[in-house]
Amino acid sequence: MVSARPSTRKAVRRTALRRARSRHLFSAIRLSQASNGLSGWFSYSFSHTRYHDRLNGESFWGDWDQHHTVNAYASYRFSPKYSASTRFRYGSNFPTTGYWDTRNGQYFVGTERNTLPVPPYSRLDMRVNRAFTWEQKRLTLYVEVINVYNRENVRYASAGINGRTFEAFGLFDTMFPRIPSVGFLLEF
Repeated sequence: MVSARPSTRKAVRRTALRRARSRHLFSAIRLSQASNGLSGWFSYSFSHTRYHDRLNGESFWGDWDQHHTVNAYASYRFSPKYSASTRFRYGSNFPTTGYWDTRNGQYFVGTERNTLPVPPYSRLDMRVNRAFTWEQKRLTLYVEVINVYNRENVRYASAGINGRTFEAFGLFDTMFPRIPSVGFLLEF
């Protein structure tokens, strides 16, 4: 039987030999909702995390270091029956964890850790609602479009490596395209 305990000790020792410097800022603004009219919120976050490994002298960005994050939401209630909303999200994105490099648009095994960024993430969603109320029940019909501008956002994936050329393939997965939907919500 193999015990996980030795690798845990090693990770703890290794962590003790790593120093990190972080800076974070979060700001949010909220527009309170009137019974009819505009409401929403906006938030911005800045984060900066840099590690220094005392064992090998290596300095690198944190695996989850996303420098800029923006979220915004707005809703407009035209009447008790009709409303529309939109949500915007942006993230400068995380580094591609590991040792990767890019040359002439291709990805290869590199010599520096976490220097290849995942491309920024950006998405706009929109929705329109129509509500029907009777007795103490409410039916809301909606039309929604996720990723309105059909941006091709990607995320880091586990890459394969060509052992002869050290070229990486499958480094990024494409996320969802524009998704229109129609639905309902029943509250009782």
